[in-house]
Amino acid sequence: MGARLVALLKPGGGVRPIACGESLRRLAGKVGDDGEFRWVSSAEGAQQGDPLGPFFMAVALQPALQATLNEHPDVFIMAYLDDIHILGPPDKVRAAYDTIVPLLIAAGLELNVPKSTVFCPDGACPEFDDVVDEAGTPMPGAVVPLPGVKVLGIPVGSDQWVADKCVEMALAAGAILPKLARLDDPQVQLLLLRFCAHPRFMHLVRGVPPHLLAHGALAHDNGIQECLQEVAGSPYPLGEEAVALSQLPTRWGGLGLSSAQRLAPAGWLGSWAQVWGKMVVLFPAVRDMLPHLGAPEDTEVGGHPLAAGLTAAMEDVRGARARVVAALGVGHPVPESLRVPEAAPVWGGFGSSQPTRQKELTNYQHGSDWLRFSRRPFVDLTLANANSVGDGDDGEFRWVSSAEGAQQGDPLGPFFMAVALQPALQATLNEHPDVFIMAYLDDIHILGPPDKVRAAYDTIVPLLIAAGLELNVPKSTVFCPDGACPEFEDVVDEAGTPMPGAVVPLPGVKVLGIPVGSDQWVADKCVEMALAAGAILPKLARLDDPQVQLLLLRFCAHPRFMHLVRGVPPHLLAHGALAHDNGIQECLQEVAGSPYPLGEEAVALSQLPTRWGGLGLSSAQRLAPAGWLGSWAQVWGKMVVLFPAVRDMLPHLGAPEDTEVGGHPLAAGLTAAMEDVRGARARVVAALGVGHSVPESLRVPEAAPVWGGFGSSQPTRQKELTNYQHGQAAFAGL
Repeated sequence: MGARLVALLKPGGGVRPIACGESLRRLAGKVGDDGEFRWVSSAEGAQQGDPLGPFFMAVALQPALQATLNEHPDVFIMAYLDDIHILGPPDKVRAAYDTIVPLLIAAGLELNVPKSTVFCPDGACPEFDDVVDEAGTPMPGAVVPLPGVKVLGIPVGSDQWVADKCVEMALAAGAILPKLARLDDPQVQLLLLRFCAHPRFMHLVRGVPPHLLAHGALAHDNGIQECLQEVAGSPYPLGEEAVALSQLPTRWGGLGLSSAQRLAPAGWLGSWAQVWGKMVVLFPAVRDMLPHLGAPEDTEVGGHPLAAGLTAAMEDVRGARARVVAALGVGHPVPESLRVPEAAPVWGGFGSSQPTRQKELTNYQHGSDWLRFSRRPFVDLTLANANSVGDGDDGEFRWVSSAEGAQQGDPLGPFFMAVALQPALQATLNEHPDVFIMAYLDDIHILGPPDKVRAAYDTIVPLLIAAGLELNVPKSTVFCPDGACPEFEDVVDEAGTPMPGAVVPLPGVKVLGIPVGSDQWVADKCVEMALAAGAILPKLARLDDPQVQLLLLRFCAHPRFMHLVRGVPPHLLAHGALAHDNGIQECLQEVAGSPYPLGEEAVALSQLPTRWGGLGLSSAQRLAPAGWLGSWAQVWGKMVVLFPAVRDMLPHLGAPEDTEVGGHPLAAGLTAAMEDVRGARARVVAALGVGHSVPESLRVPEAAPVWGGFGSSQPTRQKELTNYQHGQAAFAGL
């Protein structure tokens, strides 16, 4: 598949044509200086962005690397695709260089001399001063010594150069932050801050000793917090507590904006643990130099910079872990990932259990910070006692104190809301067993005959007021499919306005974002919601960074409509789904820079999951039957208990002999959806039958029933059913 070429500036000048891995069409379009479109055919090799490109690169390079190692066993070669490093004495490295270059040329790779470097800590490297480019310019580092080089993005060289380079990289990574802070959508700002801006520096935590990273880490952390202050709309710097909270992982109630300073010791130590097993085999001198790393009696090697650095990092981690163990010792509740016995050693043999070490060590640091907050009184921590800042009409900022309740955004706010509401809900149910109550926090729905619902309403309202919640009449609704509901016409607000639906009948209502009402109203509402969700797409297409565009398209714009797939019958969703899919594809065409509509194949590829080579922009039309059917499967077990009439109406749902209930709209809809899924699954099974290779998630025996008992294995059903739809589309693409 082809991909769109994007011209990116190289650090040293020139243009790098990157093919974004969007799999949009077979030929890649490139924009000329005159603004015209031309087709550029890829004649050989693998395009950047091709998911198999790295594999083919590795296959082509392996013989050249192995032959060079066989001929020059005194050097060490590290290679990551075409980023090749030869380590050893200068004369031996030059000999290996003379061997590998012709082998690379034979494989179709030609050395770019100005982009290659030779680094010797002792100064220049005259062994390479005859290696020049076409203009006679020598390889960097051969004549004029270099203070350091970057290896896979990690600076390696003199201490001062590495420290300065880390600061430089922190400032470069932070250059985008002021622009990000000017965006007008906090959700977009936080997504880009966490997943784009923040990681651009954090990889250094794993590769640079903490004492050399210190100034760069400080610059990075300060930049992130200043940006977060702008995102939060505060005219004042964030307080120490707010900063610490933002740096906790999201699983512990933070924002996931980890501090580079805080995690530097654990990150660096964890990286050494993960590679230690191989390092002592490849470099025996390392093992001999550090035989008892971190042991109390280890004093003779403490003077070596590596030993001293690792020991200092280990002490930092030990301190964090000691605070966690102390909390355990007094019975303090801590997250499950921190429950370790006090007797367990911090290291337990340097390098053991490498794959888990880095996460384990950073957990101690995060856990130590988390305990600072969890030790505060429970109510003091969770109830809103902090100040928030408000902006008046005159542009001045004032402090507004939250006197009671839980703040929106408080991770324990929903819990307290549920605790406060539960007694009122249960008391109402006990007194009015003929109604059914659905509640999601303060979104409460009472179902039943109008007179019984009104009686339950009169019971629950005083109970809610006693819990600190007052009914907002204009935002409440009463819906009766038969028309108006006079039982509620006396429920009015302070201005005498009745509750919507009491006097003038409503054609429908939205329940947790899902339209419920007459068929025509639901269908029209779906179209309206598709157009509303798509209103942001033209603005998104005008952004100038394809990576940002695709992130926002996939994680912000696309999901704004897709939740309807799980709650609206496919035949009512059809027109809205079509409008949504068309809007997404038109935006994708703009993002791709194509003057022509995307072809059928490109559209189908973009709608596949990313795990199958697509863009994850699922089609609402395509997934509607599986999404709706899967939702019913997930709730079926509870539905037949709460509403026996549903079970009695659909005793053999989807069975071939089930004809007597086929006329009911629900039965007919579910049966039609099931047939759609059956068809997709049949095509997958047929492909399996002829030996077609399919993703592992589609490997199901032909004899397995599509449903196997409606509602069984509910948690996995929705994904399983949508897999069949995606699988069928994948075969069409292949």
